[in-house]
Amino acid sequence: SYADMAENGSFLLVTSSKSYASLVKIYNSSLELVSEYSKNDRVISASLSSDGRYAAVLSLSAKNGEALSTLSVIDTRSSDVKYSVSFKGYMPYSCEFLSDDRIAVILDEKAVVFDRGGAQRSEFTYPGKLSRFDIYGGRFALLFSDGSGSQKNTVAVFNKDGTPVFSDDNGYAHLSETAHYFMGGLLKHINSLCAIT
Repeated sequence: SYADMAENGSFLLVTSSKSYASLVKIYNSSLELVSEYSKNDRVISASLSSDGRYAAVLSLSAKNGEALSTLSVIDTRSSDVKYSVSFKGYMPYSCEFLSDDRIAVILDEKAVVFDRGGAQRSEFTYPGKLSRFDIYGGRFALLFSDGSGSQKNTVAVFNKDGTPVFSDDNGYAHLSETAHYFMGGLLKHINSLCAIT
């Protein structure tokens, strides 16, 4: 089961039924069922746009013995699928509206941002093994480990367009002002950080 709530109070619930592996039910703020969307694939993640008009649904199935992740964007008023995009050979982790017109898809080896119309806006292939991720406030952050056991980690933060927040080709050392403030904060609080690690 899975749930998500939009800023306008509408919400979705993902359950299963005897007929389908996943059943997505969308309710308005008055708790009235607005639409249903069923899939024979297993829904891993789902998200509503802030106005509740669209739902992004990330599911997993298998085709010819290989994982197949699919992002479907649904008009909640009609249950019509606006578009679907499949990722052959990738395991799905999460999908989330970054804004009403941008959707982030987190997979095991890459992150992809789409607009609500289905156009791919960006793609980021991971430089290491994805350890953690978070999506909040129109941004998403990814934490990678190098897999060697050295405890060397890399953090990447992206804006709603999927552009890295810490890089700037015109900035000092190709780093953005945000990256400099981030590093300054780490240096300022290094003693406290070392005490808790």
